[in-house]
Amino acid sequence: MADIQQAIQAQLGAQIARVPLAMDMFTRSDGAVAGSTTDTGQTWRDAQGSTSAIIKDNRFASSGGNGIVTTDLPGHQIKGVTIMQVRSNVGPHDAWMYGWFAEAGTPAAVIMQRGSDRIRLGVQAGFALNFMTEARVGSVADELLTLRLDAKARTASVSVDGRLVIPPLAMPQLAWGSAVGLRVGPAASFDHFIALREFAL
Repeated sequence: MADIQQAIQAQLGAQIARVPLAMDMFTRSDGAVAGSTTDTGQTWRDAQGSTSAIIKDNRFASSGGNGIVTTDLPGHQIKGVTIMQVRSNVGPHDAWMYGWFAEAGTPAAVIMQRGSDRIRLGVQAGFALNFMTEARVGSVADELLTLRLDAKARTASVSVDGRLVIPPLAMPQLAWGSAVGLRVGPAASFDHFIALREFAL
């Protein structure tokens, strides 16, 4: 815990710059997410054969199943710090974020799962999910979920509305990619999404 506190204090004492890599407010016409263009120009695609992700009433939603889409971060390699944020509405079903996502060959990703009463953090290795830790946190409408990936330290952490709920956790060595992804269950949605690169000045 002392190491975590020192790391946070060091960050607070440094100047931080954040550059947007991808953003989507989901304000275009209702319809399929896959094949549509983000506000910053990237194209969403279905992940692992999923076809149930849609845009409905200015939200990333689902037509009944678990809708999964991913998008590449052009020119982005797995280095430095990547921050993903979504404004979520979970309800009785789950919402997910995928970072360092790779589909080619053996799928790999860091995965954050937000349920109605907990958050779980883990990895996808092949087609198996391995959740490494969880925190009991009740859901709040329009909460801001943040997944922070530090490639140098090979760690991931999760915050809710600016409060750290899963401290930096060491991630295993996998064939990480440069895409990010979102997934929602039938009664969950995201109002908006942003991926950022963080720099210490």
